[in-house]
Parts: sequence; C-alpha cells; structure tokens
Amino acid sequence: MRHLILWSVAAAMILALPATTTAQDDDADPYWYVSVYSVPWSMVDSLGKLIDKDMVLVEAAIERGHFVESKTLIHHTGSEWNVVFMTKYADWASIDANPGLAGIAEEMWGAEARQARGDAYNEIFGDGAHRDYIYNERASSP
Repeated sequence: MRHLILWSVAAAMILALPATTTAQDDDADPYWYVSVYSVPWSMVDSLGKLIDKDMVLVEAAIERGHFVESKTLIHHTGSEWNVVFMTKYADWASIDANPGLAGIAEEMWGAEARQARGDAYNEIFGDGAHRDYIYNERASSP
C-alpha cells in the first residue's frame, strides 16, 4: 500500500519541529497540526481507500487556502498511534478558521455522500480516541 510509511519517518518529521502550544507573536510562521490515531490493522486498507478518495477534497482545500499541505503516514508495527495525519497551515489564524473537509465534500459530492464519508471514518476510528499536537515549522537551530 502506497500510504504505508514506517513510524520512524513520522517520528523523525515530528521531532524535527519544535512544539508550540499557543499562538506566537510572529503569526506568519507555518504550523503543522498533527493528529495520531490507533486504528485496528484490519481497517487500514479501508482507511487507505478513504484517504485516496479524499485527495480531491484535500486539493480543493489547498486551492481555497484552507491549508498549505497534507500528509498521512501509516505504520505497520506496534499497536498504538499507527496513523498520523499532518496538515500544514500558513499561520495560526488558518488553524482557527479551518472549516475541515466535510463542507467541501458536501459541495462536491452532495449531502448523502458527505454523510457516508463521515460514517466510514467513524467506523474505522471507533471511539475517535486520538492525540493532537501543533508544531511551528520555524527552525530552532541557533
């Protein structure tokens, strides 16, 4: 599966970015909003298909300026936090204003397909337990 990337790649990317918990004075810096989920391995293929289908929504969100970039990392070893969603925002205000993909899905596919998309994600993520982190992309080197 082309979305399958070892956890070490995700960890290296995340650890390379300094953590931020509040908006900084310089709001022009890009931020990565990172969410990690634990997904049963038996559901990973279904998740990959949903992610592939959502690419048109992601591209539309980028074109509209909702965010700058999006990456999904899935690792196959271990049982905790094996799916990582990374979304790059231009600034903190973009995080606050993020409308998500559901509105774009409804606009492009209709309300019924948007609901089916949401239901499919809910089936995969179960109770939705996850962790969120926000990282500032600014280099922290001296």
